[in-house]
Amino acid sequence: MSEGHVIKACIDWLCLHQCDIIRNNTGAYKAESGHYIRYGKKGSGDILALSPFGRWVEVEAKTRDGQLRPEQLERMALVRSKGGVYVVARGNIDALEQYKSEILAKPLWQAV
Repeated sequence: MSEGHVIKACIDWLCLHQCDIIRNNTGAYKAESGHYIRYGKKGSGDILALSPFGRWVEVEAKTRDGQLRPEQLERMALVRSKGGVYVVARGNIDALEQYKSEILAKPLWQAV
């Protein structure tokens, strides 16, 4: 499955579970002035989402043998250290299913 197909499947899964999603692109382009203009946050996931209970979720889509870049590994550590969920979806949505209880969990400040 291509990375684009993985992204589409993940977006469908997140929407099915009432997450608010943003398709996130990062990169740069050369402006007419000759300067490069960067967009997006380097290392951030392909999909940014807010779960129905307010949990931050990032999904990085990869093919089955795709490797995470160092800035993606740093971003994963940052998101997880702050209580968010960072998922690496390799070739399908199995990783989302694996993290489903985390993604859809009520945060401790809401669990009453």
